[in-house]
Amino acid sequence: MKSKKYLVYLLKSTIDDNYYIGQTDNINVRLKQHNNGLVKSTSYRKPLLLIGYEEYKTRNESKMA
Repeated sequence: MKSKKYLVYLLKSTIDDNYYIGQTDNINVRLKQHNNGLVKSTSYRKPLLLIGYEEYKTRNESKMA
């Protein structure tokens, strides 16, 4: 059984060069949500580029990052 990974990710807005830090268990889906305007806090800053991410074994570890 494959263990679930939790990610803390960093996005950069190509509109205003500001950064956004988030947490997810599926980076591909989450990035699409951001760039389709489905995330209120970044909807006005799209498109967003994925700068990087870190993996954690548990959601709690990712929240403490």
